[in-house]
Amino acid sequence: GCRILVIVPADQVRLESVDLPIRNAAKLRKAVPYALEDQLAEDVDTLHFAVGPRAATGSHGVAVVGHETLQEWLAPFAERDLRPEAFIPEPLCLPASEVDVDAAPQWNLLVEAERACVRTGACGGFSCERGDLADYLLLADPDATAHLRVHLPDGVQADFSELRWQTELLPGFRDGLDVRADQLDLSRAINLLQGPYSQAENLARYWRPWLIPAALAASYLIVSLLV
Repeated sequence: GCRILVIVPADQVRLESVDLPIRNAAKLRKAVPYALEDQLAEDVDTLHFAVGPRAATGSHGVAVVGHETLQEWLAPFAERDLRPEAFIPEPLCLPASEVDVDAAPQWNLLVEAERACVRTGACGGFSCERGDLADYLLLADPDATAHLRVHLPDGVQADFSELRWQTELLPGFRDGLDVRADQLDLSRAINLLQGPYSQAENLARYWRPWLIPAALAASYLIVSLLV
């Protein structure tokens, strides 16, 4: 009877964005793989593309994951007859800062004992080993313009004095899961369970073939009652 929300590792999911003049959700999902095809090393047929909500700029965030990987994640739930409501990429569980062109970008960062996870925008982010954080930040922001809002679980010791980036420490969380659950905004995240992995679409695929027989049976019943 509980909602099941699954947080998936960032190193298995690629976050991109597309700007396509398509309003219809089904047509947009079909067009996205070909819009990103040149940026991906893998064959698009081996990949699953999940599309996020439309941003104010008109673009859409896209989460890309291998079909094989997503099926491996789903398997333990299927074996227990459990139906997760959402699979959310790890960085998108952190807050997405409002965009202000006149201010420095704000990135939200979760630091744990061995790992770090960063959300760099509405649909951007990465995770890495904690010791590699400075290198990853440098690759993502060479000019060190971002302001880092650092979410620190209890008991995690961190020294950011040597970082070039301005930091703001936000302690007071029990653990990393507490940070993710407290900050998660489903309306601004991307649920990987879309298209062939959507529970709603799978149910529709089950009952859709019975629509015409059911309609005919209902018509026959009505006529029988009237005769």
